[in-house]
Amino acid sequence: MNCALALSVVLLAGCQKAPLKPVDLVTDDLCSYCKGVIVEKQYAGEFITRDGFVRKFDDISCMVKHAKEKVKPQNIAAYYVMDFPTQKWVSTQDVKFVRSDKFTTPKNGGILAFQDAGQAQKLASQYQAQILSFDELLK
Repeated sequence: MNCALALSVVLLAGCQKAPLKPVDLVTDDLCSYCKGVIVEKQYAGEFITRDGFVRKFDDISCMVKHAKEKVKPQNIAAYYVMDFPTQKWVSTQDVKFVRSDKFTTPKNGGILAFQDAGQAQKLASQYQAQILSFDELLK
């Protein structure tokens, strides 16, 4: 391989963007929608815009409202929520959402996220709740 070709390969490889990853919550993080302090992280969500800006939320319903009203879903590169049982970030594409008026969440959105579909189904049955995808929440 000649030097020019080798240099081109190295430069092109360096131009690839790193995969998007969720940003950890820290003390005193504020919800981008309602401006409340994010205290109960099991209800939290966040998204990363196409220009790389991270917005954090204390309630999944705040994230959905902010995406629809302020930023527009087409301008968002990735969405993450806390898996309710493990309190670990997961992509919204990898979870089932359970919504019920009986769930008390920070802003009363009543939406919980579960990576384990079986856990989501069990809770939904117990509370006569809806199971939704993230696309359904955004509608």
